[in-house]
Amino acid sequence: MSSPQLICPIDSPLGRLQAWSSPAGLTRLVFVEDDALSDDLAQTRAGIPRAAPALPGDPHGLKAALRAWLAGDFDALDHLPLDVAGTPFQLEVWARLRALPPGRTTTYGALAGQMGQQGGARAVGAAVGRNPVAIVIPCHRVIGADGGLVDFAWGLPRKRWLLEHEGALQPDRQGALFG
Repeated sequence: MSSPQLICPIDSPLGRLQAWSSPAGLTRLVFVEDDALSDDLAQTRAGIPRAAPALPGDPHGLKAALRAWLAGDFDALDHLPLDVAGTPFQLEVWARLRALPPGRTTTYGALAGQMGQQGGARAVGAAVGRNPVAIVIPCHRVIGADGGLVDFAWGLPRKRWLLEHEGALQPDRQGALFG
């Protein structure tokens, strides 16, 4: 992985995202909870060295791809190059998540089974939880064995929204009516 550089904040219906990139690809995309967060603090929370200079523009077209994805073109993020660091196991989990079609979900156990890791649901869960690139590596598509929404680093309301947006869940009418 090359040295990451801050590229841009991105506003979305789910809140502000902060992106980092290297010349080879996107390294981080995280939700920034507080719009007043400084770039230095956001970089520290995302595991990016503070000395990383900002990269001008949007070299990999993340903003346009994210806008298209939000407009319903669920293949728009597939072309984005990634430059993420992880263990071989994490990289395999993330690659399998990227291959999971929009509107489809899987469970931690099913993903572990596909990888030949029977009983490895917790290990898969740990890898999913370390996803460095929100939405682009669609960890929101992993649900509990009982079909429930579980474990999402950026909160279950965002996970629900993402799954509803992709058509994997019916909209939560009560939540829509009562906030």
